[in-house]
Amino acid sequence: MAVSSRHMTRHHDYSRLFIALGVIAGVMALAPIVAAIAGLSGTGVGPRTAFASAPSGEYVVFGRNEGAVDVISVARPEDPGALTEITRVPHIDGFTSTGAVSPMEGAWR
Repeated sequence: MAVSSRHMTRHHDYSRLFIALGVIAGVMALAPIVAAIAGLSGTGVGPRTAFASAPSGEYVVFGRNEGAVDVISVARPEDPGALTEITRVPHIDGFTSTGAVSPMEGAWR
């Protein structure tokens, strides 16, 4: 069975296309890593929770069930009425989430 020169040219063009696509994919995969190393990431990420943006100190943690979500809030002990909502935890209606926070520093030595 003879192979025509037209068939070989088409096969050669596909090979070049696949090589070019592979090189482009490699550059796209490495570009974010190189940019992060070079410090070209733009603005920094700020705090995303009330705990991260609040000053250090003691806080009271509250949780309340609102049907299909639990609302977790914090407040300073001297002003427990000034709640700051930090997250909502979705769950199946009728169930509640459970959790724990770390003890005060030095309490477990």
